[in-house]
Amino acid sequence: MKLMKLTVDRELLVERLGVCRRAISNKSTLPILANVLLKADKKSKRLYLTSTDLDLSIMSSVAAEIEDGGSISVSGSMLHEIVKSLPGEKAHIALAERGLTVADKSVMYEVLTLPADEFPGVDVCKPSITFDLELQGVLSRTLYAAAKKEANPILTGALFQVNGNVGVCCTDTHRLAWEQVKPEAEQKEKIDVIIPVRALKEVKRLEGAVNVKLSGNQASFANEEVTIVTRVIDGQFPGFSKVIPQKPERSFTCNREALLGAIKRALIIAKHNADKVVLHCQRKRAVIKAESMEDGRVIEACPGQLEGKPLTVGMNGYYLHDTLASLSDEMVVLQMEEDGKVPVKIESGALVAVIMPMAL
Repeated sequence: MKLMKLTVDRELLVERLGVCRRAISNKSTLPILANVLLKADKKSKRLYLTSTDLDLSIMSSVAAEIEDGGSISVSGSMLHEIVKSLPGEKAHIALAERGLTVADKSVMYEVLTLPADEFPGVDVCKPSITFDLELQGVLSRTLYAAAKKEANPILTGALFQVNGNVGVCCTDTHRLAWEQVKPEAEQKEKIDVIIPVRALKEVKRLEGAVNVKLSGNQASFANEEVTIVTRVIDGQFPGFSKVIPQKPERSFTCNREALLGAIKRALIIAKHNADKVVLHCQRKRAVIKAESMEDGRVIEACPGQLEGKPLTVGMNGYYLHDTLASLSDEMVVLQMEEDGKVPVKIESGALVAVIMPMAL
């Protein structure tokens, strides 16, 4: 075990530990997985942090004044809480015989440690394809549609489909969100991989362009401050193109915020009736209804413009709410077929969202 001694900006270290702790496993039978690996490198003058649960790994670093280099692993949650509590601007960290000392001018903690060589190694992704892309927007508009339960693990992931452009698709079989974006350089190679939504929620936090590396069993996402490595999900993502209506007969255009507000209010009643909300689309408005045997009913009119004949469609209000909330457009267009016989289609730029109808 190498001794180490360093001084680091407290706020920056709190921020980096906060990022890394999201890959920490507190439920594992391996105590080491509750730890974060610290590596002080005197040559680069940086403190490197690594956390992993063997499926998801997060690596980051922070500039530090390093007197002695070395490495050790320590409870990630405990270290984060301790550093956050220090009253000073700097955290002084040193490895001693009894453990890791974390201190400022007025307080000192001694924290138990585990050897660095017991910490699991993180494999570097050997990519079949790599590109740079801003992902925050497309992930915000698609991840909500993935399955929350793990009955079918494939549906808890997002399909990354690279074929010139990069397509991202999520579905829980009741709703779907699909968007294609152009990377900074057009991709000639083709690959389809399913990436766990849990990992992509961390990727969504990364600011600016992200370097993406994809292979058949691993994916990594990195900016200048953080690298996220995750296993991909084995299996075949369900075919989704046939589910998307091609030319719906009717469309209703309205203010997105107005419709979102009406759906929120309808869900107060609908939550006790399978979240079912009914839209009666008329020439100049949509009448939104929800009712429950337990609570009563609600009716609200939302101004808009219908193209085609009037129709009535029922759907899960939360699914419509999540779709509308993921968008930023002022206006939204709902494309539908007669009396909800096919899915409702919502388009916004390159995004295509689909919601399966409910029986009236």
